[in-house]
Amino acid sequence: MYLFSLIVASTFLPGAPPEKKATPAPPFIGEWVVKDAFLGKQKFPDGLKMTYIIGKDSIVILTEANGKSDVETFPYKFNTQKTPWELDFTVKYTDAGFHTFLGIVEIKDNEMKLCYNHPLAEKQVRPKTFNTENGNTLIIMKRIK
Repeated sequence: MYLFSLIVASTFLPGAPPEKKATPAPPFIGEWVVKDAFLGKQKFPDGLKMTYIIGKDSIVILTEANGKSDVETFPYKFNTQKTPWELDFTVKYTDAGFHTFLGIVEIKDNEMKLCYNHPLAEKQVRPKTFNTENGNTLIIMKRIK
């Protein structure tokens, strides 16, 4: 009887907590190398290497050109509820204060397209398509991590 009571009682005791499944990281988080980049109709210079490291709260851009390197870090906000996704990121210019870039993002397989309008443009508007019209910057990246 004692064994039966123990078995019945154990079925009502709380067991181990259910396993929490890890939430997958958003698809844009990772390390991306720039394959092509255009400012308006002008292609970025050959020899310019750029890597974007997108974390949970910030973007780090590593730039190498002519034997010199630079690192920039800035906060961003993604809106994945819109199509294409929207990206806003704020950059501090040395003499012009902070400016927010309005962009769009698309990821297919291991390629990401980023298109944004410069905040100092005559009329800053978020691009609707991935093109270099109105002086938009278009960056095409490949995931490396």
